[in-house]
Amino acid sequence: FSPPHPADLNRLKDPDRLALALPTPGRYYTQPARNYEALGAAFFAAGHPDQALRYLEEAPRDNSRVLFAIGKIHLQAERWEPARKSFNDGLKLAPDSADGWNSLGAVEVGVGNPQAALRDFDKALALRPDMPSALLNAGQAHIALGDRDAGEKLYRRALEINPQDAT
Repeated sequence: FSPPHPADLNRLKDPDRLALALPTPGRYYTQPARNYEALGAAFFAAGHPDQALRYLEEAPRDNSRVLFAIGKIHLQAERWEPARKSFNDGLKLAPDSADGWNSLGAVEVGVGNPQAALRDFDKALALRPDMPSALLNAGQAHIALGDRDAGEKLYRRALEINPQDAT
């Protein structure tokens, strides 16, 4: 770190300092804008989901990644209806997202609807047959529906794919 140049310190006292800080008109390639998606992702990665949600809700809703991120924050907080809406909206934009279907199924498990959850997990597994989280979730849904054998079979298949996840 080096100290600021004395001339720069004098500019702080200049009444036109705001004009000096901004680029001159006509020099933009694109209009400067806040990247709410990136800010939300950074807050989420840093472990601040509520702050992330504030930024992600300002991001354009034409991006499935944004909608899925909003849904995951609501899912973790057990806010089922906003999570369901975000995942459904995201799946309209990206119907081939196995993660989206798996997460929507997790919402259905949360609200106590294992039959609907199983449909969503099956869609995820149709897209990615070796997705361990969808296999485990589908196994959980089968057990909740009373089909212990099918649930156990899915658990074993998930362990074959990812043997380190034996917990």
